[in-house]
Amino acid sequence: MMTNAKKIGLGGSWLLLTLLMIGMSWSAAVSPATDEVITPSSSEEAALEEDVLALPENDVPVLGESLGYDPATELLGGRTADSKTFVLEDGSFISAVSPVPIHYMDDGGVWQEIDLNLDSTESGWAVTSNVFQTYFASDVRGGVAVSFDESIEPIRFGIDPMVVFLENETLVPMPYEEMPNPESVKVAGNQVRYPLGMTTELDYAVSSTQLKQNLNLREAPFLPEGFEGWFGLQETMVLPPAHALFMGDSMIDDDTTVTTNGSIDIRHIETGELLATIAQPWVAEIDPSVENTDPYLGMYVIRAYGEVVSITTVVDTAWLMDENRTFPVVIDPTVDAGVQRTGYAYYYRYSSWWGTTTYERAYGNSRMW
Repeated sequence: MMTNAKKIGLGGSWLLLTLLMIGMSWSAAVSPATDEVITPSSSEEAALEEDVLALPENDVPVLGESLGYDPATELLGGRTADSKTFVLEDGSFISAVSPVPIHYMDDGGVWQEIDLNLDSTESGWAVTSNVFQTYFASDVRGGVAVSFDESIEPIRFGIDPMVVFLENETLVPMPYEEMPNPESVKVAGNQVRYPLGMTTELDYAVSSTQLKQNLNLREAPFLPEGFEGWFGLQETMVLPPAHALFMGDSMIDDDTTVTTNGSIDIRHIETGELLATIAQPWVAEIDPSVENTDPYLGMYVIRAYGEVVSITTVVDTAWLMDENRTFPVVIDPTVDAGVQRTGYAYYYRYSSWWGTTTYERAYGNSRMW
């Protein structure tokens, strides 16, 4: 698919508002969270059974358990980031290699099991037993902090999210006014759900390779008659010092508006070292009656001012408001800690005295939601 990108000049009034907002500290932007995890009442259970966007009821299982061997037979010293070694009944060994990380290295240099389930913190929730650390604010305005490297400050994004629509020519975001949703934040397994309006909500899901963000549109939005343009989510991102957004080898310039339907890299300005990737903005209908619903490619509208960036992830309203469109629809930008890996888990069997080796494989996918 062709990737389109263009630049449009922009004034600096947005910068002043953004810098005033960023002037608040991360901790002051959110209120303390409680240990309470929101669960549906008995009267809601029937409705949730029909909800295609329902959150998981159970915790996320340990990733290594999917390899199919008794954990008691694991040779702990044989662990790597993506493999386990097991001792079989005949005394031989078998190593299973996963297509995604299943271990993370702790401060003591020991490989530990990845646990993607969210824990409560003073200011929200967190997943820290992972290849990267993720911290969610208790209030949707506080956003998310993601740390991929202990020596580099975290990436902060999802700050002050707002559902917007944009006209084709100006691309100036206009708030989409909707009745507020009285529901509280919901936390289940590796997912956090922030209600935005009565028909919109912001979901996050943590895997061992990605932090996935979804804007859920449960119903078609009400737009001005004859409107032509874009609809989606605007949010603020704060990059670590000395880092910037790149499209390919080109850094996104300050004081401009850039649009693209391609992926975006977060790189060190001087060395070019890759920290993370924001994947292409896919949009999809969630229709359980259709086995394979083809996703649709949305667009990013980016305004960069140094380390402070405004990112708006949108979909063409002509596609969104099509009379044959099925809701809910999700708009899916994903922050990726590395190249998404989809493929086969390999099992290497060898004997300690014969030196023989056999190979098996099983399909695996890095998407954990």
